[in-house]
Amino acid sequence: MAINHPALNTKHTQHAKLSAELLQEFEQKVRLPLFRNSRIYALIGLIGSLIFIWADYHYLNEQFIYLASVRVLLVTVCLIMLYFSHYTSLKVSFLLNSFGLCLFNVLIVYFGIVAANTGSVGNDMYQQGTILIILYACTLYQAPTKYTLVLCLFCWLSYVVGIAAFTDTHFTVLLNNALVFGMAGALGMMAVMQRERYMVDNFLQARQLKKQQASARQQALTDALTGLPNRYALMRELEAYQGKVPVNMLVMMLDVDNFKRLNDSLGHKMGDIALKGIADKLFLLSKEEQGFLARYGGEEFIMFMEDLSSTRIDSITKRILSEISGMSLTDLPNITLSIGAYITQSQDKSIGECIEKADHALLKAKKSGKNRVHFSQD
Repeated sequence: MAINHPALNTKHTQHAKLSAELLQEFEQKVRLPLFRNSRIYALIGLIGSLIFIWADYHYLNEQFIYLASVRVLLVTVCLIMLYFSHYTSLKVSFLLNSFGLCLFNVLIVYFGIVAANTGSVGNDMYQQGTILIILYACTLYQAPTKYTLVLCLFCWLSYVVGIAAFTDTHFTVLLNNALVFGMAGALGMMAVMQRERYMVDNFLQARQLKKQQASARQQALTDALTGLPNRYALMRELEAYQGKVPVNMLVMMLDVDNFKRLNDSLGHKMGDIALKGIADKLFLLSKEEQGFLARYGGEEFIMFMEDLSSTRIDSITKRILSEISGMSLTDLPNITLSIGAYITQSQDKSIGECIEKADHALLKAKKSGKNRVHFSQD
């Protein structure tokens, strides 16, 4: 199958254009639910077919016991296959149910042959039962095009061969019925092909819409300049804690030193370059420690890291200061950070309070000379 993804404005998307991955997703999300829902119709149809026992009794009275037994036996076999199809793969389910429909059509043709050879006036009723199978296959069955096509061809061919070879039905009657059944099958197949195109198009459009919605949600949570989570994403992250504060979590507020002076002297474009470079460096450091990093606003960042020893915390904060001050950005002077840090404790009531403590520690780091870390002792 081709891997090309069909465009959304293509009105008639062919099933074969789905890639293997998309086809599997389509089968599981679209085809399987429809097929499982259609099983109730198959159940109703099989049980409902037993009503024709009255016709067996009325038209084929001499062989009623034998024919009724055959009909009941076949319905039972089909019901068993229908039951087991619920526990098999989709492909096997279609094969089982298609085989059951073929068997049922063979039964219809056989009854038609018996009726014709006994001279019963009900032989036409039996012979035209094939069209009911064709109509079911093209409407309620919900099978892919290839299964439906094979099923319709088999029903039509088994009728033509069976009646032509084993009865003396007049040629004109046989031809008329064959043409009617063939036309019903052809119209049904066109409906199936249209349904398949509609299903695939809707599936692809829904999938694309979900991607666009996911992208929009991601953009809403991402800072446009740095690519980091933004203030809204931070709020979402805080909500995940559900009011509980993890013990021994490192909360850091990081602020670029003398950023206003840099903006005023070199321009906002260079300031943006500086922020992007700092964000990239902080992101790598945060990722190594499986922490959370967000742009808090302006030249300020916030970072969370859990389950760190005091030695590790000291090492991380020193590394951040060292790597930022050692950055080399074209046409930019050396840049430093100040860090306010707080290590959460068991008595802390909310993450918000912990952030405030880290923020107060940041102010003290600034007042103490910048390019340093200050830990809140509250």
